[in-house]
Amino acid sequence: MIIKNTWQGYWSRHHTHEYGMCFPDHQNKKFWVNIPKCATVWGKKWASANQLRPNNYHHEKYLEQDYQPIIFLRDPLERWYTGIVEYIFRQGVLAKNVSQLNEDFLSLLIERIAFDEHTEEQIMFLENIDIHQAVWFCVDNNLIKNFQHYCNNVLKQDVELVPKVKMHKAGPHHQKLKNLVQHSVENSEYRIGGSKIPVVDKIKDYYRLDYQLYNSVKYYTKGEK
Repeated sequence: MIIKNTWQGYWSRHHTHEYGMCFPDHQNKKFWVNIPKCATVWGKKWASANQLRPNNYHHEKYLEQDYQPIIFLRDPLERWYTGIVEYIFRQGVLAKNVSQLNEDFLSLLIERIAFDEHTEEQIMFLENIDIHQAVWFCVDNNLIKNFQHYCNNVLKQDVELVPKVKMHKAGPHHQKLKNLVQHSVENSEYRIGGSKIPVVDKIKDYYRLDYQLYNSVKYYTKGEK
């Protein structure tokens, strides 16, 4: 027996973010890979406004047809904060009015780090993509104007179809918990053997491949000029 398709099977259990999911623009031979917690709500609004429908770049073999990937990347630690909060609320593991995280709960978060597709590494969504052949956008305060410039000058799309608000705003309970998790992480240490390291360093080490990618690609920044 040959073991195969286990990677795809992992993602098939996630209804909103499957392995290879993308939004193809057939006219321009490009496809946007929607990585969770990387401005996906905002990106889907753009895709819908331009009548781009979800598909799968592996199944449709877009790379073999010379389609170019469009990818949004986010600072891995910032993405983890928002992703872990979404996981906590989806699973209902904490009360909405929680005011502090106990040590056992924080230890559980740090031991595992990635709990679902919103906290998995960003590179897990980029299988087979050549980083030198993709168009990269950084999820930061310049995302809107850079993507507007790209849509207007490269895709030749109506710039008015790019949403003016970057991302879905977190509700007050989500924002409160994010602040609480961030404060706890940034002020805690993790014991390894007889020594301690900052919890932040452990999380960053888990996402070291994401950081290598995040810090090495050439982002589209023409909208900033």
